[in-house]
Amino acid sequence: MSYTGGFQPARPGTVLVDTRRLDRILDVNATDLTVTVEVGVTWERLYETLRAQGLRTPYFGPISGRHATVGGTLAQNSLFYGSARYGMAADWVTSLDVVLADGRVLTTGSAAHVAGTPFLRWYGPDLSALFLGDTGAFGVKARATLQLVPFPAHTGFASFGFQTLEQQAAAMREIARLDLAAEVYGLDPYFHGVMARLGLEYLLEHPWSLHVVVDGASEALVAAALDAIRPLGLREGVEIDATVAAAVRADPFGGFGVLGDAGEVWVPIHCFLPWSKAEAAFAATRRVLDAAADRMAAVGMATSTLTACARNAFVYEPCFWWRDEIDAFRLEKADDAARAAFGGRAPNPEARALYVQLRRQLADAYATLGAAHIQIGKYYAFEDVLKPPAFDVLRQVKDVLDPRGLVNPGSLGLGS
Repeated sequence: MSYTGGFQPARPGTVLVDTRRLDRILDVNATDLTVTVEVGVTWERLYETLRAQGLRTPYFGPISGRHATVGGTLAQNSLFYGSARYGMAADWVTSLDVVLADGRVLTTGSAAHVAGTPFLRWYGPDLSALFLGDTGAFGVKARATLQLVPFPAHTGFASFGFQTLEQQAAAMREIARLDLAAEVYGLDPYFHGVMARLGLEYLLEHPWSLHVVVDGASEALVAAALDAIRPLGLREGVEIDATVAAAVRADPFGGFGVLGDAGEVWVPIHCFLPWSKAEAAFAATRRVLDAAADRMAAVGMATSTLTACARNAFVYEPCFWWRDEIDAFRLEKADDAARAAFGGRAPNPEARALYVQLRRQLADAYATLGAAHIQIGKYYAFEDVLKPPAFDVLRQVKDVLDPRGLVNPGSLGLGS
Protein backbone atom coordinates (compact mmCIF):
# COMPACT_ATOMS: atom_id res chain seq x y z
CA MET A 1 0.00 0.00 0.00
CA SER A 2 3.03 2.31 -0.33
CA TYR A 3 2.47 5.72 -1.91
CA THR A 4 6.15 6.76 -1.65
CA GLY A 5 7.77 4.44 -4.19
CA GLY A 6 8.78 1.96 -1.51
CA PHE A 7 8.57 -1.01 -3.89
CA GLN A 8 9.24 0.80 -7.16
CA PRO A 9 12.42 -0.50 -8.86
CA ALA A 10 15.29 1.98 -8.97
CA ARG A 11 17.30 -0.04 -11.51
CA PRO A 12 16.62 -2.08 -14.64
CA GLY A 13 16.76 -5.83 -14.19
CA THR A 14 15.23 -5.69 -10.73
CA VAL A 15 13.60 -8.78 -9.19
CA LEU A 16 10.52 -8.08 -7.07
CA VAL A 17 9.91 -10.43 -4.13
CA ASP A 18 6.20 -10.79 -3.36
CA THR A 19 5.77 -12.22 0.15
CA ARG A 20 1.96 -12.31 0.23
CA ARG A 21 1.89 -16.12 0.13
CA LEU A 22 4.01 -16.23 3.29
CA ASP A 23 0.73 -15.92 5.13
CA ARG A 24 0.73 -18.42 7.99
CA ILE A 25 -0.05 -17.51 11.58
CA LEU A 26 2.61 -19.73 13.08
CA ASP A 27 2.07 -19.48 16.82
CA VAL A 28 -0.38 -17.79 19.16
CA ASN A 29 1.14 -18.04 22.63
CA ALA A 30 -1.52 -17.01 25.13
CA THR A 31 0.83 -17.70 28.04
CA ASP A 32 3.72 -15.53 26.87
CA LEU A 33 1.35 -13.09 25.09
CA THR A 34 3.05 -13.23 21.71
CA VAL A 35 1.99 -14.10 18.17
CA THR A 36 4.41 -15.15 15.46
CA VAL A 37 3.36 -14.69 11.83
CA GLU A 38 4.78 -14.83 8.38
CA VAL A 39 4.91 -11.39 6.86
CA GLY A 40 2.19 -11.88 4.22
CA VAL A 41 -0.60 -12.14 6.80
CA THR A 42 -3.07 -9.26 6.55
CA TRP A 43 -3.98 -7.27 9.63
CA GLU A 44 -7.64 -8.17 9.19
CA ARG A 45 -6.94 -11.90 9.24
CA LEU A 46 -4.63 -11.55 12.24
CA TYR A 47 -7.22 -9.45 14.11
CA GLU A 48 -10.03 -11.95 13.49
CA THR A 49 -7.87 -14.93 14.44
CA LEU A 50 -6.73 -13.35 17.68
CA ARG A 51 -10.17 -12.03 18.60
CA ALA A 52 -11.54 -15.57 18.48
CA GLN A 53 -9.03 -16.41 21.21
CA GLY A 54 -9.72 -13.32 23.31
CA LEU A 55 -6.50 -11.58 22.28
CA ARG A 56 -5.28 -8.64 20.22
CA THR A 57 -2.09 -6.86 19.32
CA PRO A 58 -1.98 -3.43 21.06
CA TYR A 59 -1.70 -1.59 17.73
CA PHE A 60 -3.93 -3.73 15.54
CA GLY A 61 -3.63 -2.37 12.03
CA PRO A 62 -4.00 0.48 9.56
CA ILE A 63 -7.36 1.39 8.05
CA SER A 64 -6.19 -0.50 4.96
CA GLY A 65 -5.74 -3.70 6.98
CA ARG A 66 -7.97 -5.75 4.69
CA HIS A 67 -5.17 -5.49 2.12
CA ALA A 68 -2.11 -4.31 4.06
CA THR A 69 0.16 -7.06 5.37
CA VAL A 70 2.08 -7.23 8.61
CA GLY A 71 5.39 -7.27 6.74
CA GLY A 72 4.55 -4.33 4.52
CA THR A 73 3.38 -2.37 7.53
CA LEU A 74 6.51 -3.10 9.55
CA ALA A 75 8.69 -2.15 6.60
CA GLN A 76 6.99 1.24 6.38
CA ASN A 77 5.67 1.61 9.93
CA SER A 78 2.08 2.67 10.39
CA LEU A 79 -0.49 4.02 12.79
CA PHE A 80 -4.22 4.04 13.42
CA TYR A 81 -6.03 1.36 15.39
CA GLY A 82 -4.84 1.55 18.98
CA SER A 83 -2.31 4.28 18.19
CA ALA A 84 -3.45 7.01 20.57
CA ARG A 85 -2.51 4.79 23.50
CA TYR A 86 -0.13 2.24 22.02
CA GLY A 87 1.75 4.11 19.31
CA MET A 88 2.70 2.54 16.01
CA ALA A 89 3.10 -0.91 14.50
CA ALA A 90 6.86 -1.04 15.09
CA ASP A 91 6.45 -0.42 18.83
CA TRP A 92 5.07 -3.91 19.48
CA VAL A 93 7.55 -6.12 17.65
CA THR A 94 9.48 -8.50 19.91
CA SER A 95 11.44 -10.36 17.22
CA LEU A 96 12.05 -10.52 13.47
CA ASP A 97 13.51 -13.06 11.07
CA VAL A 98 15.14 -11.12 8.24
CA VAL A 99 16.77 -12.57 5.13
CA LEU A 100 19.93 -10.58 4.47
CA ALA A 101 21.47 -9.85 1.08
CA ASP A 102 23.90 -12.79 1.38
CA GLY A 103 21.11 -15.25 2.24
CA ARG A 104 21.71 -15.47 5.98
CA VAL A 105 18.65 -15.26 8.23
CA LEU A 106 19.08 -12.79 11.08
CA THR A 107 16.90 -13.30 14.16
CA THR A 108 16.47 -10.37 16.53
CA GLY A 109 15.52 -9.91 20.17
CA SER A 110 15.43 -12.65 22.79
CA ALA A 111 14.81 -15.22 20.04
CA ALA A 112 18.42 -14.70 18.92
CA HIS A 113 19.50 -16.54 22.09
CA VAL A 114 20.44 -20.12 21.21
CA ALA A 115 17.87 -21.36 23.73
CA GLY A 116 15.57 -18.35 23.52
CA THR A 117 12.03 -17.59 22.47
CA PRO A 118 10.68 -14.35 20.95
CA PHE A 119 9.15 -12.93 24.13
CA LEU A 120 11.35 -9.82 24.56
CA ARG A 121 12.61 -7.26 22.08
CA TRP A 122 15.65 -6.02 23.97
CA TYR A 123 18.56 -8.40 24.37
CA GLY A 124 21.51 -6.10 24.00
CA PRO A 125 21.19 -3.41 21.29
CA ASP A 126 17.83 -3.33 19.56
CA LEU A 127 18.56 -4.94 16.20
CA SER A 128 14.84 -5.12 15.37
CA ALA A 129 14.70 -1.35 15.01
CA LEU A 130 17.04 -1.40 12.02
CA PHE A 131 14.50 -3.32 9.98
CA LEU A 132 11.37 -1.43 11.08
CA GLY A 133 10.47 1.54 8.91
CA ASP A 134 13.40 0.77 6.58
CA THR A 135 11.12 0.13 3.57
CA GLY A 136 13.16 -2.99 2.91
CA ALA A 137 16.51 -1.20 2.68
CA PHE A 138 18.35 -3.63 4.96
CA GLY A 139 16.77 -7.01 4.23
CA VAL A 140 13.63 -8.97 3.43
CA LYS A 141 11.45 -9.63 6.46
CA ALA A 142 10.15 -13.20 6.63
CA ARG A 143 8.64 -13.57 10.12
CA ALA A 144 7.60 -11.25 12.90
CA THR A 145 6.59 -11.78 16.50
CA LEU A 146 4.27 -9.21 18.06
CA GLN A 147 3.19 -8.66 21.64
CA LEU A 148 -0.39 -9.40 22.64
CA VAL A 149 -2.90 -7.98 25.10
CA PRO A 150 -6.30 -9.35 26.15
CA PHE A 151 -9.07 -8.35 23.78
CA PRO A 152 -10.93 -5.50 25.49
CA ALA A 153 -14.10 -6.60 27.23
CA HIS A 154 -15.79 -3.24 26.73
CA THR A 155 -15.47 -0.34 24.31
CA GLY A 156 -17.02 3.12 24.45
CA PHE A 157 -17.19 6.08 22.10
CA ALA A 158 -17.48 9.85 22.09
CA SER A 159 -17.49 12.37 19.24
CA PHE A 160 -17.28 16.15 19.14
CA GLY A 161 -17.92 18.83 16.54
CA PHE A 162 -15.83 21.97 16.01
CA GLN A 163 -15.82 25.08 13.85
CA THR A 164 -12.08 25.09 13.11
CA LEU A 165 -9.20 22.70 12.61
CA GLU A 166 -7.31 24.49 15.37
CA GLN A 167 -10.09 23.72 17.86
CA GLN A 168 -10.12 20.09 16.79
CA ALA A 169 -6.36 19.78 17.24
CA ALA A 170 -6.42 21.46 20.65
CA ALA A 171 -9.03 19.00 21.90
CA MET A 172 -7.12 16.08 20.43
CA ARG A 173 -3.96 17.20 22.22
CA GLU A 174 -5.63 17.40 25.62
CA ILE A 175 -7.46 14.08 25.20
CA ALA A 176 -4.28 12.32 24.06
CA ARG A 177 -2.43 13.54 27.15
CA LEU A 178 -4.82 11.61 29.40
CA ASP A 179 -3.58 8.32 27.88
CA LEU A 180 -7.06 6.83 28.16
CA ALA A 181 -8.19 6.51 24.53
CA ALA A 182 -7.16 3.83 22.05
CA GLU A 183 -7.98 5.99 19.03
CA VAL A 184 -8.39 9.74 18.67
CA TYR A 185 -8.82 10.97 15.09
CA GLY A 186 -10.32 13.93 13.30
CA LEU A 187 -12.28 14.40 10.07
CA ASP A 188 -12.87 17.46 7.92
CA PRO A 189 -15.63 19.00 5.73
CA TYR A 190 -14.71 16.79 2.77
CA PHE A 191 -15.17 13.56 4.75
CA HIS A 192 -18.33 14.96 6.33
CA GLY A 193 -19.78 15.49 2.87
CA VAL A 194 -19.01 11.91 1.91
CA MET A 195 -20.58 10.58 5.10
CA ALA A 196 -23.64 12.81 4.73
CA ARG A 197 -24.31 11.10 1.40
CA LEU A 198 -24.30 7.83 3.36
CA GLY A 199 -26.99 9.12 5.72
CA LEU A 200 -24.96 10.93 8.41
CA GLU A 201 -26.29 14.40 7.59
CA TYR A 202 -25.78 15.65 11.14
CA LEU A 203 -22.05 15.95 10.41
CA LEU A 204 -22.74 18.84 8.04
CA GLU A 205 -23.60 21.03 11.04
CA HIS A 206 -19.95 20.89 12.13
CA PRO A 207 -17.06 21.53 9.72
CA TRP A 208 -14.62 19.49 11.82
CA SER A 209 -15.15 16.48 14.06
CA LEU A 210 -13.14 14.44 16.55
CA HIS A 211 -13.78 10.77 17.30
CA VAL A 212 -12.61 8.96 20.43
CA VAL A 213 -12.56 5.23 21.18
CA VAL A 214 -11.91 3.87 24.68
CA ASP A 215 -11.22 0.23 25.52
CA GLY A 216 -11.42 -1.19 29.01
CA ALA A 217 -11.73 -4.30 31.14
CA SER A 218 -15.10 -3.19 32.55
CA GLU A 219 -17.99 -0.90 31.73
CA ALA A 220 -17.13 1.19 34.76
CA LEU A 221 -13.56 1.80 33.57
CA VAL A 222 -14.74 2.80 30.11
CA ALA A 223 -17.41 5.11 31.54
CA ALA A 224 -14.89 6.75 33.86
CA ALA A 225 -12.48 7.34 31.00
CA LEU A 226 -15.20 8.91 28.85
CA ASP A 227 -16.25 11.10 31.79
CA ALA A 228 -12.68 12.42 31.96
CA ILE A 229 -12.49 12.94 28.19
CA ARG A 230 -15.79 14.75 27.60
CA PRO A 231 -14.93 18.05 29.32
CA LEU A 232 -11.85 18.36 27.11
CA GLY A 233 -13.88 17.91 23.95
CA LEU A 234 -16.47 20.40 25.18
CA ARG A 235 -14.04 23.25 25.88
CA GLU A 236 -14.29 24.50 22.32
CA GLY A 237 -16.67 22.01 20.75
CA VAL A 238 -20.00 20.27 21.19
CA GLU A 239 -20.71 16.59 21.71
CA ILE A 240 -22.27 14.91 18.70
CA ASP A 241 -23.57 11.49 17.83
CA ALA A 242 -20.76 8.89 18.03
CA THR A 243 -21.99 6.74 15.13
CA VAL A 244 -18.80 7.26 13.12
CA ALA A 245 -16.48 6.05 15.87
CA ALA A 246 -18.72 3.07 16.68
CA ALA A 247 -19.19 2.05 13.04
CA VAL A 248 -15.49 2.25 12.21
CA ARG A 249 -14.57 0.09 15.21
CA ALA A 250 -17.36 -2.40 14.47
CA ASP A 251 -15.86 -3.14 11.05
CA PRO A 252 -12.33 -1.73 11.34
CA PHE A 253 -11.07 -2.78 7.93
CA GLY A 254 -14.28 -2.61 5.93
CA GLY A 255 -14.46 1.11 5.29
CA PHE A 256 -11.18 1.56 3.45
CA GLY A 257 -11.44 2.22 -0.25
CA VAL A 258 -8.83 3.00 -2.85
CA LEU A 259 -11.38 5.19 -4.67
CA GLY A 260 -13.66 8.01 -3.59
CA ASP A 261 -17.42 7.52 -3.62
CA ALA A 262 -17.53 9.08 -7.10
CA GLY A 263 -14.55 7.07 -8.29
CA GLU A 264 -11.86 9.64 -7.53
CA VAL A 265 -8.30 8.50 -7.08
CA TRP A 266 -6.68 9.77 -3.92
CA VAL A 267 -3.15 10.08 -2.64
CA PRO A 268 -2.11 11.42 0.77
CA ILE A 269 0.90 13.14 2.23
CA HIS A 270 1.59 13.14 5.95
CA CYS A 271 3.80 14.44 8.69
CA PHE A 272 4.41 13.73 12.36
CA LEU A 273 4.85 16.83 14.50
CA PRO A 274 5.10 17.88 18.12
CA TRP A 275 1.85 19.47 19.23
CA SER A 276 3.56 22.86 19.46
CA LYS A 277 4.03 22.94 15.67
CA ALA A 278 0.58 21.79 14.57
CA GLU A 279 -0.81 25.25 13.83
CA ALA A 280 2.30 26.19 11.86
CA ALA A 281 1.73 23.11 9.68
CA PHE A 282 -1.89 24.16 9.11
CA ALA A 283 -0.79 27.64 8.05
CA ALA A 284 1.91 26.29 5.72
CA THR A 285 -0.59 23.93 4.10
CA ARG A 286 -3.11 26.70 3.54
CA ARG A 287 -0.49 28.90 1.88
CA VAL A 288 0.39 26.16 -0.61
CA LEU A 289 -3.19 25.18 -1.38
CA ASP A 290 -4.57 28.73 -1.54
CA ALA A 291 -1.90 29.68 -4.08
CA ALA A 292 -2.91 26.72 -6.25
CA ALA A 293 -6.69 27.02 -5.82
CA ASP A 294 -7.43 28.10 -9.41
CA ARG A 295 -5.27 25.37 -10.92
CA MET A 296 -6.82 22.76 -8.65
CA ALA A 297 -10.30 23.83 -9.67
CA ALA A 298 -9.35 23.64 -13.33
CA VAL A 299 -8.34 19.97 -13.06
CA GLY A 300 -11.15 19.01 -10.68
CA MET A 301 -8.93 18.42 -7.64
CA ALA A 302 -10.23 18.47 -4.07
CA THR A 303 -8.44 18.03 -0.74
CA SER A 304 -9.31 16.51 2.60
CA THR A 305 -7.65 16.35 6.00
CA LEU A 306 -7.26 13.43 8.39
CA THR A 307 -5.72 14.05 11.81
CA ALA A 308 -4.72 11.54 14.45
CA CYS A 309 -2.23 10.98 17.21
CA ALA A 310 0.32 8.33 18.05
CA ARG A 311 1.04 8.68 21.74
CA ASN A 312 2.72 12.08 22.05
CA ALA A 313 2.92 12.84 18.32
CA PHE A 314 0.40 14.76 16.23
CA VAL A 315 -0.26 13.24 12.81
CA TYR A 316 -1.45 15.45 9.97
CA GLU A 317 -2.49 13.93 6.63
CA PRO A 318 -3.76 16.12 3.80
CA CYS A 319 -5.17 14.06 0.90
CA PHE A 320 -5.73 14.92 -2.75
CA TRP A 321 -8.69 13.64 -4.80
CA TRP A 322 -9.36 13.90 -8.52
CA ARG A 323 -10.95 11.99 -11.39
CA ASP A 324 -8.46 10.04 -13.46
CA GLU A 325 -7.84 6.78 -15.22
CA ILE A 326 -8.08 3.98 -12.66
CA ASP A 327 -4.79 2.12 -12.54
CA ALA A 328 -4.41 -1.66 -12.20
CA PHE A 329 -3.56 -1.49 -8.50
CA ARG A 330 -6.77 0.33 -7.60
CA LEU A 331 -8.87 -1.81 -9.94
CA GLU A 332 -7.58 -4.93 -8.20
CA LYS A 333 -8.64 -3.57 -4.78
CA ALA A 334 -11.98 -2.07 -5.91
CA ASP A 335 -15.27 -3.99 -5.85
CA ASP A 336 -17.10 -5.14 -8.96
CA ALA A 337 -19.49 -2.18 -8.97
CA ALA A 338 -16.65 0.34 -8.80
CA ARG A 339 -14.72 -1.44 -11.56
CA ALA A 340 -17.77 -1.38 -13.81
CA ALA A 341 -18.59 2.26 -13.07
CA PHE A 342 -15.15 3.82 -13.14
CA GLY A 343 -12.87 1.44 -15.02
CA GLY A 344 -13.00 3.22 -18.37
CA ARG A 345 -12.03 6.73 -17.38
CA ALA A 346 -9.56 8.74 -19.44
CA PRO A 347 -6.20 9.80 -18.00
CA ASN A 348 -5.91 13.19 -16.32
CA PRO A 349 -2.20 14.02 -16.68
CA GLU A 350 -2.68 17.68 -15.74
CA ALA A 351 -4.07 16.71 -12.33
CA ARG A 352 -1.27 14.21 -11.77
CA ALA A 353 1.38 16.79 -12.57
CA LEU A 354 -0.24 19.32 -10.26
CA TYR A 355 -0.45 16.76 -7.46
CA VAL A 356 3.25 15.95 -7.79
CA GLN A 357 4.09 19.66 -7.60
CA LEU A 358 1.86 20.33 -4.58
CA ARG A 359 3.04 17.26 -2.73
CA ARG A 360 6.64 18.41 -3.15
CA GLN A 361 5.82 21.88 -1.90
CA LEU A 362 4.04 20.50 1.16
CA ALA A 363 6.81 18.04 1.96
CA ASP A 364 9.36 20.84 1.76
CA ALA A 365 7.21 23.05 4.00
CA TYR A 366 6.89 20.31 6.60
CA ALA A 367 10.64 19.71 6.48
CA THR A 368 11.24 23.30 7.61
CA LEU A 369 9.17 22.48 10.71
CA GLY A 370 11.33 19.46 11.56
CA ALA A 371 8.54 17.02 10.71
CA ALA A 372 9.15 13.28 10.85
CA HIS A 373 7.65 10.76 8.45
CA ILE A 374 6.92 7.08 8.27
CA GLN A 375 6.74 5.35 4.86
CA ILE A 376 9.86 7.24 3.81
CA GLY A 377 10.46 4.98 0.83
CA LYS A 378 12.05 6.83 -2.05
CA TYR A 379 10.12 10.06 -1.63
CA TYR A 380 10.42 11.92 1.67
CA ALA A 381 13.62 13.87 2.31
CA PHE A 382 15.89 11.89 4.60
CA GLU A 383 19.59 12.32 3.98
CA ASP A 384 19.19 16.05 3.37
CA VAL A 385 17.43 16.69 6.68
CA LEU A 386 19.43 14.40 8.99
CA LYS A 387 22.45 15.56 10.93
CA PRO A 388 25.40 13.97 9.10
CA PRO A 389 26.47 11.39 11.70
CA ALA A 390 23.00 9.82 11.71
CA PHE A 391 22.86 9.22 7.97
CA ASP A 392 26.54 8.22 7.87
CA VAL A 393 25.89 5.45 10.39
CA LEU A 394 22.91 4.20 8.39
CA ARG A 395 25.02 4.19 5.24
CA GLN A 396 27.69 2.16 7.05
CA VAL A 397 25.06 -0.32 8.26
CA LYS A 398 23.84 -0.67 4.68
CA ASP A 399 27.40 -1.30 3.51
CA VAL A 400 27.84 -4.07 6.09
CA LEU A 401 24.50 -5.78 5.53
CA ASP A 402 24.30 -5.26 1.77
CA PRO A 403 27.74 -4.30 0.40
CA ARG A 404 26.68 -4.71 -3.23
CA GLY A 405 23.54 -2.61 -2.78
CA LEU A 406 21.25 -5.39 -3.97
CA VAL A 407 18.33 -5.00 -1.54
CA ASN A 408 15.82 -2.31 -2.54
CA PRO A 409 18.41 0.22 -3.71
CA GLY A 410 17.25 3.79 -3.29
CA SER A 411 15.07 3.14 -0.27
CA LEU A 412 15.89 5.72 2.42
CA GLY A 413 18.25 7.21 -0.15
CA LEU A 414 20.68 4.31 0.38
CA GLY A 415 22.42 2.16 -2.21
CA SER A 416 20.92 3.78 -5.30
